[in-house]
Amino acid sequence: MGNIGRLWQLMRADRHLALLNIVFNILSAFFSVFSLLMLIPFLQVLFYGSSMSVQKDSVTEVPFLKYFYEIWLEYLLVHGKSAALTVLCISLILVFLLKNTFRFLALYVLVPVRTGIMMRLRHQIYTHLLRLGYPFYQKTRRGDVLTRFGQDVQEVEYGIVNFMEIGLKEPVTIVITLISLVWMSPILTLWVLVLLPVSALIIGRIGKFLRRQSYQAQQEMSVLQAMVDELMHGIRIIRSLGADQQMDQKFSMVNEGYRQLHTSMLRRKELASPLSEVLGISVVAVLLMIGGNWVLKSNGLLLSPEVFITYIVVFSQIISPAKAFANAWYFIQKGVASLQRIDELLAEPIIDSKANAVSKESFDEGIHIMGLSYAFDEKLALQDINLDVQKGERVAIVGPSGSGKTTLINLLCGFYHDPHNSIVIDRDNLNDIRREDWQKLYAIVTQEPILFFGTVRENLMMAKPDATEAEIFVAITLADAAGFITDLPSGLDTSIGERGVQLSGGQQQRLSLARAFLRNAPVLILDEATASLDSQSDQSVRAAIRRLAEGKTVIAIAHRLSSIRTFDRIVVLENGMVTGSGTHEQLLSKHPTYQQLVAGQRLDG
Repeated sequence: MGNIGRLWQLMRADRHLALLNIVFNILSAFFSVFSLLMLIPFLQVLFYGSSMSVQKDSVTEVPFLKYFYEIWLEYLLVHGKSAALTVLCISLILVFLLKNTFRFLALYVLVPVRTGIMMRLRHQIYTHLLRLGYPFYQKTRRGDVLTRFGQDVQEVEYGIVNFMEIGLKEPVTIVITLISLVWMSPILTLWVLVLLPVSALIIGRIGKFLRRQSYQAQQEMSVLQAMVDELMHGIRIIRSLGADQQMDQKFSMVNEGYRQLHTSMLRRKELASPLSEVLGISVVAVLLMIGGNWVLKSNGLLLSPEVFITYIVVFSQIISPAKAFANAWYFIQKGVASLQRIDELLAEPIIDSKANAVSKESFDEGIHIMGLSYAFDEKLALQDINLDVQKGERVAIVGPSGSGKTTLINLLCGFYHDPHNSIVIDRDNLNDIRREDWQKLYAIVTQEPILFFGTVRENLMMAKPDATEAEIFVAITLADAAGFITDLPSGLDTSIGERGVQLSGGQQQRLSLARAFLRNAPVLILDEATASLDSQSDQSVRAAIRRLAEGKTVIAIAHRLSSIRTFDRIVVLENGMVTGSGTHEQLLSKHPTYQQLVAGQRLDG
């Protein structure tokens, strides 16, 4: 029940509309049952004509029916049976009109509830993803996140709709129907109250299995989507390795597992409706046997024929809501299972500024790293790093693959959390600075340019949303990007496709540099910015980087050592430890590992 309560929590912002939906559903259910109870006066006309004995029927003592029956009896006695039937039929139309009006109003107010919930839930997920730490993205498959954002949110919507429209409405209908049955025959209704809970227990057991299987099915679907995502982004490697058949077999195995699980789940879902109908008609058969004997043996003293017929008709209306509720329970359980998966994502810890974090708007002195150590699953990636980078200094970090260079940069950028407070910016610990303030003080250019679906202008203005045309022109000129941008079909307003696929590698990197120029941050971090470019693009990008680095503090990771030979200082990392620091000439004369790195690239000393 706690999980169902979680669905209700999602509706808090629209609780006034949700409450209106409940009220309108109650009124719709009331008039639905009332329309059936109008059978009693109709049958009385057929059975008794204008006999006054009809007034003695016990049903006329029911408070909400008494006033209606008194008016009808008076009209019957004055105008006769035909006129009374005419009035009764007109009243029936009015009652059904009221029933369906309230039904429409219930659906009408539910629409903004469901759309509002989905909007807020998707925004909540997206906002949370923006605040999650970088390690989350390293350990989580994108397909899993996309499944939770897309299909799981959709299942929650179906769950909400069924919860509001059927999960709340049908029980209300059943309760109103039961109250009417108690008024008509309390003793016969005791049998109903004994038999119905047995049916509900059986259907509930099916729902419990459905929720568990639905959760597993969503997990399997996320794996399938992740495999499709990998295919789309790795198709060149797959084909170059000739791994088409291998990938197909792997997908087929997972897909077959999902099919079997989904088949089992749908079979149980399809069982719910016929099972509820069989259980319902079984209860009707028992009531027909008991009530029919009462009518026959007591000559209508225990139960009059017209009341018994109406009783059975009214009770039969429980079967439809019970059936609908059984079907709705399937979607509600799927929605709950999907909501559990979304809540798991929302429970992932975020990286955020401390409550008392200090504001920082300038970079004045330098970056100081003191005894920095960092581990992944208890395996040290960095060990006792001590490094000072003064303002305006250009420092390069080199070392063999796996030496910890990228980890160090990720810690400096705040992508990883340093639990030991080892990094100081000017005189403030990095953990004590407002995260968004530190992010404004540095710009990063990576080996793989990160561009987003949209236009050139939109990608540039991510660095500075209020940038003017003049500032954008200066930035693309300094990045040597003005030439190719001018040649694009719509210039700055040309769409570059997903991840900038419509641009070449060199163009992507220059656009990324233009964004860094526009940001104009005092600290520039270069993460192997030219490692994947051809020689012609490399020269163009190197020249742009030199312009970008003027007057800035630069920290660079480089595989091409020729690009950092003139740096003020080069730091050598090995196995997560600093093993050397100095200029190119100093390291070349005395550091064996640096000598090997230089020799591998055949650089002149």
